[in-house]
Amino acid sequence: MLRILENNISSIDLSGRGGAEQKIIPLFDNPLERVNDPLFDVIDVDSGFTYEFKKQKDLQWFDVGKYDNLTEDEKSIDMVFLCCNKAGKIDLIYKQSLGDFIDTTCSDPDLQNDGWTDANLKAGATLKNLYKKMQFKVPLKTRKYYSKYADRLQLIYSQDG
Repeated sequence: MLRILENNISSIDLSGRGGAEQKIIPLFDNPLERVNDPLFDVIDVDSGFTYEFKKQKDLQWFDVGKYDNLTEDEKSIDMVFLCCNKAGKIDLIYKQSLGDFIDTTCSDPDLQNDGWTDANLKAGATLKNLYKKMQFKVPLKTRKYYSKYADRLQLIYSQDG
């Protein structure tokens, strides 16, 4: 389980593009180690739990081809969503296991219209196998997702309390 250090939140600036994992790690009391894996960013060296950080104001793009045919261990990876305001300051953090995330997105008719379908995940995986550097992106508005599925997610932090 991630243990947040709320006193560190105000010092983190997520503005800019990508590579924010090193900025995010100090938010947590856990001994997190950065790893190079297509499905997760860090591992808790004490527990072995793995976490993928998704950090955006709202609109997040996912390379869905890597989510086809996941193992049980891969489904247990925690997706940690860090939402920031226009100034780059974190105002919402929540998490959901990768397996539950895929089940939720692929069963939502509105999200299916954006490409969150099992068939699209499979098509993306097929294309990624042919073209190794290709990304197969599908959008998700993370704040709307939180509002709609809060009962399926674990809230870690909210600026609103």
